Amino acid sequence: TVISIECPEEFLLARIASRVSCKTCKTVYGLDVRPKQENICNCGGQLYRRKDDDPETFKARLPEYTEKTLPLIDFYQQRPALFHRVDGTRTVDKVFVDICGIIERKL
Repeated sequence: TVISIECPEEFLLARIASRVSCKTCKTVYGLDVRPKQENICNCGGQLYRRKDDDPETFKARLPEYTEKTLPLIDFYQQRPALFHRVDGTRTVDKVFVDICGIIERKL
């Protein structure tokens, strides 16, 4: 089974720009989930932005994605029994439910 989680580039950029992680418990916060206090994790740990979550890093990596991944999507689209699309613009929980449903149907 091949699952393509799809989002417009602008949405991905906004999601990456909003993402921070806790140095202590490793919880990730973003558009869907926010800490109770700004810049402080719910566990009390310090929040930081990973180097690869920088919008400029994302923009620099996008051509590599286009070059290496899009041909695979084209290949697997020709095999509809294997290929599934999931709307990645929804909450993490909803995307997770969709992916679990696809996997369960394949078992």
